[in-house]
Amino acid sequence: MIGDWLTDDIAKAVGGAAEGDSVAFTRVTTDSRADCSGALFVALKGDRFDGHEYIDAAVSQGAVAVMAQAKANADVAQIIVPDSLAGLGRLGALNRSRFNGPVAAVTGSAGKTTVKELLASILSQRGDVCKTQGNFNNHIGVPLSLLQLTEEHRSAVFELGASAVGEIAYTVALARPQVAILNNAAAVHVEGFGDLASIVKAKGEIVCGLPEDGVAVLNKDDANFSAWVEMAGARKVISFGLDDSAMVRAQNIHLELNGSTFRLSAPEGGIDATLPLPGAHNVRNALAAAAAALALGWTLEEVRDGLASAAPVKGRMNKLLGINGSVILDDTYNASPTSMKAAIDVLARYPGRRIVALGHMGELGSVAEDAHREVAQYARDNGVDMLLGIGRWAAEYREGFGDESPVVTTHDDIAAWLRERLDSNTTVLVKGSRSAAMENVVKQIVEK
Repeated sequence: MIGDWLTDDIAKAVGGAAEGDSVAFTRVTTDSRADCSGALFVALKGDRFDGHEYIDAAVSQGAVAVMAQAKANADVAQIIVPDSLAGLGRLGALNRSRFNGPVAAVTGSAGKTTVKELLASILSQRGDVCKTQGNFNNHIGVPLSLLQLTEEHRSAVFELGASAVGEIAYTVALARPQVAILNNAAAVHVEGFGDLASIVKAKGEIVCGLPEDGVAVLNKDDANFSAWVEMAGARKVISFGLDDSAMVRAQNIHLELNGSTFRLSAPEGGIDATLPLPGAHNVRNALAAAAAALALGWTLEEVRDGLASAAPVKGRMNKLLGINGSVILDDTYNASPTSMKAAIDVLARYPGRRIVALGHMGELGSVAEDAHREVAQYARDNGVDMLLGIGRWAAEYREGFGDESPVVTTHDDIAAWLRERLDSNTTVLVKGSRSAAMENVVKQIVEK
């Protein structure tokens, strides 16, 4: 965190009341199970949990202060607020207000984590970057991410997710980016939004949250581009995409199994780029990151170097050595219909036998059955030889792919089926939503 953090001063800043002697804290946590040494523990309260029940545990783990909605029977300094979640947001916003470096934010239905990582790699060409860790991209995670900002950071990029309309409006107001990337919108999290129109509107909140002199980086290839341009109003818009009319675009694209090369063209000029991530979708992700970096004032050479040095994200199309010389594509971090098809496109470039092992795609609401059938049909139509599907919509996977798809019900079933058939002529794509935990399949079929 940046600057001094004393409970008396912070209580005033967040509209709370201080209890006990004022003490200094060096970090903020909401997890009483972890080491809380020197921390302010924020007791969050939700429909299914109440952090106030864990205040004693946090203190025993080293917490020096507590933020809570009622005074606790604990011998530490306390900040009493009407709403501890709102208090956490104010803490994050306060730390953000103390940071003077460039800040970008990114959202989208697919690819936002990869764009965030690519942009962080580019920004790191000028020093330390604060970036969202893991899936800390919601109304709780974004404030905690903002609290990771320190004097050592030269720039920052934050990922903003959403499960309902209004969530990004809240988190973008906390993050206050100068540049916002809207990567795409698709029928993901339909369960929370209701329909695609609501998703488009919710993603657009990141643009509406920009200052008047902010820059909106928008995907020219997305069907909702015009709607987002309208939402940007008088703000500057930089378009990116594979469309020839995009301001930041890729030409002479050469897709390889381990990455791609292309000519990056932008208003600032052109430069040859190398990307160590496979797939045309990652070229587009790279263009999003490049456009944002250029908007923040980075050079084309810094963009090129940052893209070339980008590291793969765990569980995001990681190429692993499987048993018997097979190839395993670990794309298990998450899944949506859009990202499923993009992953299948990557698999389709591999020679030999191609197999997909798929877990369910979550939070699709009323479109779930059709979406699973459609992904399976896409796999069948794009050179996949076998599909193994588990989860709630396994039957829809089999229906979409065809009768030859075997019936499997568990991670172990998939792994056992594959172990009997894997060889050096076989590539397996393993993918599913986070809740599908398909990494449990990968663990059983990689070379130990």
